[in-house]
Amino acid sequence: MYVPGHGGDPDGFDDLAGRMGIRSGDVRVFDYRWAWPSADQIEASRRAPAADAADALGAYLAALASTGRPIYLVGHSKGGAVITEVVGRWDEEPSTGVGAVFGATILDPPISRGPLGLLQSLGWFHGDTADDGLFDPVRCGWNGCWDVREGLGERSGVEVVIIRNPDAVFTNFRDRPDRVRVYDLDDGGGSMFGRFPSLTGMWKRMGEAHNSVLHNDTVAGCIAAEARTTGSCAWPKPKRVVSLWDLRRLFTRPFVY
Repeated sequence: MYVPGHGGDPDGFDDLAGRMGIRSGDVRVFDYRWAWPSADQIEASRRAPAADAADALGAYLAALASTGRPIYLVGHSKGGAVITEVVGRWDEEPSTGVGAVFGATILDPPISRGPLGLLQSLGWFHGDTADDGLFDPVRCGWNGCWDVREGLGERSGVEVVIIRNPDAVFTNFRDRPDRVRVYDLDDGGGSMFGRFPSLTGMWKRMGEAHNSVLHNDTVAGCIAAEARTTGSCAWPKPKRVVSLWDLRRLFTRPFVY
């Protein structure tokens, strides 16, 4: 089950599905018009709040579960925020979960808290920039406040993997929540800030980095592995970059005779 992002093409998963070897008949695509009245799917994806989209997605998944087939979720950008909202609700009330949903991969999701989260709620102002649909990971109740990202999926039995591209900077989140697997993709393009950035260059690079998770063999392999057996994604270890600080420590380390 694919959930597109803000302004996302309903066919945006096709390339990744092809890399995974998935048949088109085995993919369902969430339609934001189920959450926002519009004649245009893409326009609805820009307008629908994440909470309303989560209502519609949860209802659709419950109906889809009647087929008896297991369901794996993949969401990009705002779609990742919508999936986070749904699974977070199921964690709070496990009895409302859909048992057929056993796992989810969330791709470069704008699910930050704090100032960056506020900026991500204004993505609609800039057209197709990643927007979180007013999603907020922090929930408060009589027992205090908590972050739904921490341990996401544990109580509802949904194994969650998050894959982000840090080079996009503004389209995902910077922290690392407890008890959830977060993998960082390096597409080789460098940070959106670059060495001598221009506003146009930064904007272009941010979009490239944000969408790179939809066109990558490593990402496809990880999702395919998780869809077969949860917990089996073998993400490559990041290459260690030697810094000036590392060299200083090497040459100033005391010798032992």
